[in-house]
Amino acid sequence: MLKKTIVSWLMILGMLFSIPVYAKTDIRTIGDSKKGERIMIVNKTGSGIQAFYTASEKEDTFEADLLENERSIKRNESCYMYFEADASLTYDAKIQIRNIEYVLHDFPIGDAQTIEVYLDDSEGIAYIEYQSIETQEIINTYNIEAQLLKEELGETEYDETQIYDPYGNSSTEEVSEPLAEEKTEIDEQQEQTQSQENTSGLYEPPVYDDSYYNDIYGYYAE
Repeated sequence: MLKKTIVSWLMILGMLFSIPVYAKTDIRTIGDSKKGERIMIVNKTGSGIQAFYTASEKEDTFEADLLENERSIKRNESCYMYFEADASLTYDAKIQIRNIEYVLHDFPIGDAQTIEVYLDDSEGIAYIEYQSIETQEIINTYNIEAQLLKEELGETEYDETQIYDPYGNSSTEEVSEPLAEEKTEIDEQQEQTQSQENTSGLYEPPVYDDSYYNDIYGYYAE
């Protein structure tokens, strides 16, 4: 009887100690939890995010840095951020990584619960991936950001309509061709002769009018 009791207790203790104990993980909250939309931001850029701004389509500049009084979002860190936003407007976000700023266009405030932020260092492109609440579609903005960057760089690329000026001036006016020298009567006669159709099929040398030269030589011969 005692032996069975001991075995039973040992089995109970074994079951208790075999239950895994998970450590509690606290997710940092940034912003006022009583205001705005809560979105989990996952930093997958490979570096810390030093600053985080937003701006609506009606604003010319980005609002105050959401991380102004916070430490950077470490790489692979997840945190809750609260964004005060108008659901009728679209927003852009701007982040700073290693003192370089990147714009995240069409930042889905109100249409995402979790946003993963990525960085393509080789192309200088920051982009996001999220699941749309409205359509349930997985959206990746890499191609959009790449196209916008290409268009932005295209504005500063060499313009073929620009005229090179050795003195440092530029102009978009067309360059006029150099004025042709006035043609003499002999030049005109040569062009007319060369333009005549050769109907014989054989080479016919041009015929020149020697009257001009005869007049000159005749003048000196007198």
